Amino acid sequence: MKISFEFSGIHGEGGTFSTLFCLFFWDIIFKDLIPDTFHSPYQSWPLDYATDHFYLNRKDLIDDRLEAIRNSSEKVLCPDLFMNFVWEFVFHSCFLEKVK
Repeated sequence: MKISFEFSGIHGEGGTFSTLFCLFFWDIIFKDLIPDTFHSPYQSWPLDYATDHFYLNRKDLIDDRLEAIRNSSEKVLCPDLFMNFVWEFVFHSCFLEKVK
């Protein structure tokens, strides 16, 4: 007797959720309004990223973004529209402004 298992899934060890988090919260993660979180433009992350202070320092911004995601339709969150938002808003307004 041959037993066959059919399933599909992603084995990413959290990579999928980390990627989505970075895409949805890029501008909040790299917002330089919090004192002493950025000491160099070459930092990969803010200094408080892996601490309890990360959320506490950005609580209002994160809660507002989560509420916006919760209230968004599937059409708004579809990959093409969302990636366009990421490219236009996050890349251009956050990254290119610092390069100038």
